[in-house]
Amino acid sequence: MTRREIEDFLKSQNIRFRHDPTNQQTHFLRNKIRKHLLPLLEREYQPQARQALAQLAQTAAADNDALEMYAQKCFTQCRRKKTSRNEIKLRLDTLQKLRPGMARRVLREAFAQLKGDKRQLTLAHIQELEAMVAHGPQGAIVDLPAKISVQKSRGQITFQFKKTLLKQPSRL
Repeated sequence: MTRREIEDFLKSQNIRFRHDPTNQQTHFLRNKIRKHLLPLLEREYQPQARQALAQLAQTAAADNDALEMYAQKCFTQCRRKKTSRNEIKLRLDTLQKLRPGMARRVLREAFAQLKGDKRQLTLAHIQELEAMVAHGPQGAIVDLPAKISVQKSRGQITFQFKKTLLKQPSRL
């Protein structure tokens, strides 16, 4: 939606347009892109750059929705029967049959199911999990954010919250 369309809509609803002065400050990346990069792209490369990028964003969002739905099905197929709310076990054989991009989504979903969201999980974490799945020995452990660890054992990997060790009182 363009600014002009927004202003026209507000006018039709008798709502006053509010100007945000921070929109002019180019030390914010979003403003620098809008005020400098997009005009450069339109002027030097593609006059319809804004529309092309908006269409690309819509297509990518729709594709992501479809992939997320499929990832949920794959996650369900990989997940072993739920035994505890504090751990998630994935079948290695099923996980390893997935295409790399879908396997990554399943690994992110396992993390999110345990933690509650996917924040803090980076590509480096996913790559470490992939390496463990592909080449790690039995008993290998990958530590993830939010005090979650993943351990490889016979035929599965287990996502779980790290156990906190209670300090034993020192004996004299």
